[in-house]
Amino acid sequence: MREREDVHPELAVLEPWFNEMHLSLFDILADAQAVTNDAGENKGKVVNTHSRVHSLREAFLDITCTGDFDNHLLAPLITRTLHIAKDRAIPQLHLAQTWAAAICTLTYFKMLDAIPASLLEEESVSGELRHKSKLHMAQWRKLLDEVR
Repeated sequence: MREREDVHPELAVLEPWFNEMHLSLFDILADAQAVTNDAGENKGKVVNTHSRVHSLREAFLDITCTGDFDNHLLAPLITRTLHIAKDRAIPQLHLAQTWAAAICTLTYFKMLDAIPASLLEEESVSGELRHKSKLHMAQWRKLLDEVR
């Protein structure tokens, strides 16, 4: 791990925000896991974690409203997610997992967008964020494709 003085000054300013974003991801993943556990205990149906499902839905709506994703490469995935969320036939477990993958993807993209362009291509700066964003985006796409 690098010492604080080794961190580029433009990144040091962003560090508290990056920490906040990482902590928010833990909350999202905890909510998704609680919904998954509930469904596992109830033959695939979500019965005890309505507040967790609601939290994931609200977090998804919040990040899509506060992020600049209108003309982003993720806009079609956001639109598809909003579309399936209106379908009452989609199981809550599937929606919760879709929202969690979407939120994680969007959060990583927000973090990447915050990195100064001059540092964005440095593997030590953005490599892990790029990797995680790709993993979550692949999961998000897979979950959306399962609904077709």
